[in-house]
Amino acid sequence: MVVGSMKRFSTGHPHEFARLVVCVEDGIFIHNLRDMQMLHRVEETPPNRNGVIALSSAEDNCYLAYPGSHRVGTVYIFDAMNFRNVTSISAHDGLLAALAFNAAGDLLATASEKGTIIRVFSIPQGDRLMEFRRGLSRLVRNASPCRKEFAQRILC
Repeated sequence: MVVGSMKRFSTGHPHEFARLVVCVEDGIFIHNLRDMQMLHRVEETPPNRNGVIALSSAEDNCYLAYPGSHRVGTVYIFDAMNFRNVTSISAHDGLLAALAFNAAGDLLATASEKGTIIRVFSIPQGDRLMEFRRGLSRLVRNASPCRKEFAQRILC
């Protein structure tokens, strides 16, 4: 049963997309978009019934993020152009509900199924930069996209 997402990213040329990433319950597949040839299967992925993945479309940071465990919120970062593992991040105690890169591909936001915490990590290093907790208005005000220093790196 196919469950999940299809994503594509650009090689940096206008209107040109190089890869199609398909996430199904038991695997992640990377295809060449020009001829649909399968180029790579990401090995050892845990069951991913909800198709939780994120793909950066940045020219220099073509990263794929996906759950690394079916028990805890570990995130694996994979270089989708060069087919190599980059890092793993212990993001949450519980399972992951959502992953999202910013436009530059150098930040990753993660959310757990519990839904109380969103964390932001630097990519490819995997360092935790920010944490937003539900119910703490102080953090929400500090993360306003209207603030110039944050607006330049805001997540989509």
